[in-house]
Amino acid sequence: MGITPFRAIPPLSDRDRQRFESKVERSDSCWLWKGWTRDGIGYGLFNISFQTEYGSATGQFAAHRIAYVLTNGAIPPGYDVLHSCDVRACVNPAHLRIGTDQDNALDKTLRGRHPRGGRIPGIALVRRVLPPRFGERRLFTKWNDEQIREMRQRYAREDTATAAGLGREYGMGKNGAALILTGQSRREAGGPIASALRPIVGRRVPGSKLTDAVIAQIREAYGAGQGTLDDLAAQFQIVPQTVSKIVQGKAWKHVPGVGPPPIRVPQPNLEPPSVNRALGEHHHAAKLTDRAVVEIRTRYAETPDLTATDLAREYRVSKTQVCFILKGKSRVRAGGPLAPIRVLRGQRARGAAKPKLDAARVTDIRQRYAEGGETIYTLAKRFGVSAGLVSDLIRGKAWKHLPLPPGLHVRPRHRKLTAAEVDAIRCAGTDRNVTHDWLARRFGISRSAVSVLLEGKAHGPNPYGYVARRKPRVHGASP
Repeated sequence: MGITPFRAIPPLSDRDRQRFESKVERSDSCWLWKGWTRDGIGYGLFNISFQTEYGSATGQFAAHRIAYVLTNGAIPPGYDVLHSCDVRACVNPAHLRIGTDQDNALDKTLRGRHPRGGRIPGIALVRRVLPPRFGERRLFTKWNDEQIREMRQRYAREDTATAAGLGREYGMGKNGAALILTGQSRREAGGPIASALRPIVGRRVPGSKLTDAVIAQIREAYGAGQGTLDDLAAQFQIVPQTVSKIVQGKAWKHVPGVGPPPIRVPQPNLEPPSVNRALGEHHHAAKLTDRAVVEIRTRYAETPDLTATDLAREYRVSKTQVCFILKGKSRVRAGGPLAPIRVLRGQRARGAAKPKLDAARVTDIRQRYAEGGETIYTLAKRFGVSAGLVSDLIRGKAWKHLPLPPGLHVRPRHRKLTAAEVDAIRCAGTDRNVTHDWLARRFGISRSAVSVLLEGKAHGPNPYGYVARRKPRVHGASP
């Protein structure tokens, strides 16, 4: 059921007239409609049942148009019903008249009821009757002139007011509030305009705990020697760094004063360390006694194979702490011989808690490889180490402190085949039961090398011909 405001009003029955009158609240001026209204607009609505050529129907019509029809008769086609009281819910016939769309737009503009200031699409109005299109007259304006004046008055009256704070309070951004306060926006609204915004210092800083009076009190107390930085920080519940900046004038510079007092340098305490503060084994976090520190240094100096890691694990401290103790960077007063940290090599290297190699085994690996009896992989399998480690031993990249045997060099990984071996491989390749993997293991070469030889891509063409291999047949599978 849609609204039909400009359709001809059908004849009203006596029952419709009674229903219409029951929804009107009469007074000396406007007769207000108490029935349904259009959401967000305010015009009254009234349902009327009427007959059409297709049967009975019900339509929704504007209440003020029905009131005009009941008093003055039918509305001419193409005409609207205008209000002279500017009250949309009014149905008083004395406040209603008819007019065109042009009359309605002009009347609305002259009465100052158009939000866009008179710019109506499709309707040409006289330019001189158009009101200005700025300020609270602008479309979608959120703040009226009264709110703008109140904001400017508060900024001029309250010393702690800021553009950001007023913007949050009035629901606008910091930049928008700054433009309003300085008169760059909404100047016509009136109110005191600030020449420039005040700097955000002191109490204007959000979350500030101090005031100008407290700042003066801190400086006066420090200048009179009534407390140190730590004392004043504890008294005013701030950190000593903030107190230092205040008394030096690096913070709260806008607070007037006679000048920042000098920072007092505390005199050094010449009492013995044991009396001045807890050091060494008397420290609250000390894990080692002086006797244990001397024992660590003595054992490390007398035992060449002992490492800092072993000592840290034995005394249940970190390796870094043991290194500092051995080099004298920590626990100097405990005594004991100081020694530099030894370089970990061989069996003492990292990860050698359970060493697989020693000097004799390394020498044996190098000697066996130099004689040419074994390869890197066979030596790795024999001694239970990786092939990479054996390669580093032979090249001298590992266990550098042991001399290399004369004539030791790394042999090429793939050996050269003789003509007889090449012919034997190709001859055996004609048998379908012989696989490439078996030939590779038999002659000590890779499977890809066997394929290259059989295909004739190396050592000349294959006189026996290349026999394509097929996958072994699975028992029970179809050919």
